[in-house]
Amino acid sequence: MTTTAIPAGGTSRPHNVQLGPGAMQNWSDLEHHPAGASAAQRAVVQELVRPGQRVAVVGPHSLDVITGIASQVAHLSVITRSIPDAVTIGNALLEHESVDVQCASAATLLEQPEPYDLVVALDDVTRVWSPESEPMTWAQVYDAVRRLVAPGGRLLLGVENELGLQRITSLHSRYTSDHDEDWSVTATFDASRPRSLQALIDVADGDTGSVQVLGALPIWQEQTVLVSGIDELSPELTTLLGALTLGSPAYRRVGADPTRMTRAAVLSGRLPHLCSGWILITGPTPVQAYAGAGILADDAAGRVATYTDVDGQVLRRVPGATDAIVPVSASAESLSGTALDACAAQDVAGLRALLVRYRAWLVANATDGVLSRDVADTRVDNVMLDDVGFQALAPAEDDRPLDAATWAALADLVLVIRARGSRHPWPAATDDTTMLATLGAMVGLPADGVPEGLLAAADETAGLPAHDVSGLLAVVERLTETNEALASRSRWFEERLNVREREMRARAERHRKELELAVKQQRILQDSAEDLRRSITYRAGAAIINPIRKFGGNLRP
Repeated sequence: MTTTAIPAGGTSRPHNVQLGPGAMQNWSDLEHHPAGASAAQRAVVQELVRPGQRVAVVGPHSLDVITGIASQVAHLSVITRSIPDAVTIGNALLEHESVDVQCASAATLLEQPEPYDLVVALDDVTRVWSPESEPMTWAQVYDAVRRLVAPGGRLLLGVENELGLQRITSLHSRYTSDHDEDWSVTATFDASRPRSLQALIDVADGDTGSVQVLGALPIWQEQTVLVSGIDELSPELTTLLGALTLGSPAYRRVGADPTRMTRAAVLSGRLPHLCSGWILITGPTPVQAYAGAGILADDAAGRVATYTDVDGQVLRRVPGATDAIVPVSASAESLSGTALDACAAQDVAGLRALLVRYRAWLVANATDGVLSRDVADTRVDNVMLDDVGFQALAPAEDDRPLDAATWAALADLVLVIRARGSRHPWPAATDDTTMLATLGAMVGLPADGVPEGLLAAADETAGLPAHDVSGLLAVVERLTETNEALASRSRWFEERLNVREREMRARAERHRKELELAVKQQRILQDSAEDLRRSITYRAGAAIINPIRKFGGNLRP
């Protein structure tokens, strides 16, 4: 690759950074949701990385993913189009000797002299091409990335699904909004981009070796759930996938209605085919860890939990925890979904009965007032409910007191109601603390026992509103009425000002004419006085009277 110098006044760069054609000076992809941030994605990367490999990371990825790879392999090349990103990555890798950061457009990938044992491109290829170089289609960039893979090597590629559920539930479209991170040259109207699972497999069939595809959920920017064997999921794993997807923090977005749409996809059995994207793995042989049906999901502690079907039962594996069978039936549903249904139906009695049953289940699993870590993660999104009872999906980091865990579960329900814009059976003006105390009273907890700061701490993280969707719409309507009233008053004042302006202008014009008339009359009087002084009579009288006045003045005593 041809190395170019940064223009005068540009950013200095470390010795391991090389610049090539197409490098972008005033742009950063790391600021806009780089790939590899979830535990599930990192687990896939770690599954493929081997000591002694030559690895290339193409496109924006989380810094800790890049540094983690660099510490394990013989050589690492990072390819990015952004000069600021290249400088950041280069500084982060200064302690690693066999590392180079190449900053250029995707067109220069065709000039790479040496192939790699593993190529990681989890962010799709749309942010590899630079507008500073010649235009390229998705297929052309993909071919350039694929040529980096050595014979017998592997390619780990992420491809966003333009028909995924994240597009249906999103508030804003990346193709209609006007933010810097929303533009994409190779994604909008590029016919070469694969837009279905089969199209992606057909594109990858040109490579020698196996082709494996993992589905990514819930949204492209936050792929916290990965599923292998999309068409081979058992009913239990399919139900579990729906619960894990609905329970993702990524779906806590104000104003959108992701819960309704996602549940419709779950109930129709279409969720695996509406994933936000796919993780493609090519290589000489299949990766055994993803050879069958299974699910990888982030848990609340930042770990990745693996769910597989073993003889009709769901086996859960979590690092640092004991393997456990999760008794999930095909008819199970998340506790949050059932609670939101009761809220939407204004069914206070049904909601109370549900929470009382949940509290009784927690009490039954407590020993001396303490819940074990297997059931201590009491978030309503982490609990399944079927005809038999409740079941926690992922374990907590540690044991937890019963009452503290119950309050945490109820607080989480309040946050779910607020964040997902759900209807609830109380007045719209009910604040979060009052709602939490009401839920606590339903299960028999004392009203004065609400832990302080429980909701405030969660609000700081989630940025939740003070109203649900109906409340927000009421606020919008009220503000609209207020604006209309203010606009009406503004128009009235403007009309009055116009009337007064016309009156003042008429009065000023009248005064101007009166002043002109007075000036004209004054001028006439001055001319008349001047004519009088010039007359013979005035001068004769002045010649006679003036001496007499002077003489008369001298006769005074």
